[in-house]
Amino acid sequence: MTLDRIDRGRDRTLDEPRGDHVRPRALERARDHELDPAALAYSPARGKDLAAFVQNVKAKGAVGKAEASPGAPRGDERILFVGMNGGDQKEAPVLGSAAILAKHEPSVTEGGRIYDLGDPAEAKRYFQALGLPPAQAERVASIVSSSEAKGELASIARAWAPAETGRGDIPARLVLSGHSTGSSIYGPERRHLELAEVRDLGRAMPKAAALVEGIHFSACSSAKHLAKERPLWSATFPGLKGMWGYDGGCPPSPTGHIAAWAAATRPGKSTLDGRFANASTAVWTPASGFVTKEPHAANAPAALRRFDDWVAGRLDPSVRANKALLEPDRRSMQWFASRAPAHDEIVADRKAQFLLALEHYGTYARSFATDHRTALVAGYAALGMRPPPFETMPRREALASIARFQELAQKAPSPDVQRCSMLLARFVYLDTKLVNDTGF
Repeated sequence: MTLDRIDRGRDRTLDEPRGDHVRPRALERARDHELDPAALAYSPARGKDLAAFVQNVKAKGAVGKAEASPGAPRGDERILFVGMNGGDQKEAPVLGSAAILAKHEPSVTEGGRIYDLGDPAEAKRYFQALGLPPAQAERVASIVSSSEAKGELASIARAWAPAETGRGDIPARLVLSGHSTGSSIYGPERRHLELAEVRDLGRAMPKAAALVEGIHFSACSSAKHLAKERPLWSATFPGLKGMWGYDGGCPPSPTGHIAAWAAATRPGKSTLDGRFANASTAVWTPASGFVTKEPHAANAPAALRRFDDWVAGRLDPSVRANKALLEPDRRSMQWFASRAPAHDEIVADRKAQFLLALEHYGTYARSFATDHRTALVAGYAALGMRPPPFETMPRREALASIARFQELAQKAPSPDVQRCSMLLARFVYLDTKLVNDTGF
């Protein structure tokens, strides 16, 4: 069994985006603990290791406040934080007043007028209101309006606009935070910010892109952007002096890592180098190149061999001995996806996504049974049956039950049966677009 049977043509379901993107109290608390960033500078030569450095930064506070300066636009001390999974609430406060939080809403207000970012014409008028010339505003609007992460991309464009218009400085650093299997970052609403869209926006706003010096990917399986796809980022952001990502799993809300990265990447004073790579962290700088410990490489061949057993149910996470293999296999698959040639990368990403859903199978199955109860009851009733308790039965038993239903469904032209059959086929492959709550 393979994942190739999954329908790739479906659109993602767009849920209502989160609000409450501004959290001044959290930022005020962080500001109360600000230090001189120079006092936090990581120096392996002084005998500090990364773990100790992270603890020091977490304990003592954030990076410094941005300082405005006259003259031509430059990249300043501020950090633009794009959080797709609540990172703006959990992670950004450690950055104190240096943080600028991206908004999530698909509409924006400028000059007393509301602009719908999903409408290319409206989006173009918004970016013209920020001072961009018509042709550039149209190009930026095209990128933003076609994205699932309209609000986040528009926030990036707004932060970068002063460099394009010559009216002011912009943040020199960017944090991209959320769930990821490598190519995009996302949160519980399943809205994806494709990382290629960030590069597209950089190419559409080249003056701003040239001032970006540092990027932190606070996301699993992001190391490929420091390795295989690093030339694409360097071409888009020619002033890039360093990137931080994760070769496999990213710790939940890695505030210490973000603070350490921020303290080590002050514009013009960067101390980031390959010695920051530790456990799953990966680092790229022009001097050290791509550095990682590759903790999941050794298990990758076995994970690839076992994958079909996970799909078919021959390996089942409800069995303790099997469950012990699942997370290492998922992390190794994510690692493999970050290294795979382009023609294998999409399939490897999908396999990693399947294994992640399988780790959260209980939540996924409960959501499936609840979200599609009406269709399941109707489909099974048309065959004189009742749907099994998918929310409580082990996956191996669920697959056997589904196989029996599908055999009968082949002989039943009922629309209810066929609709139910399609839902069950997607359930077998743990299609994350099928449910409202995947558990991750």
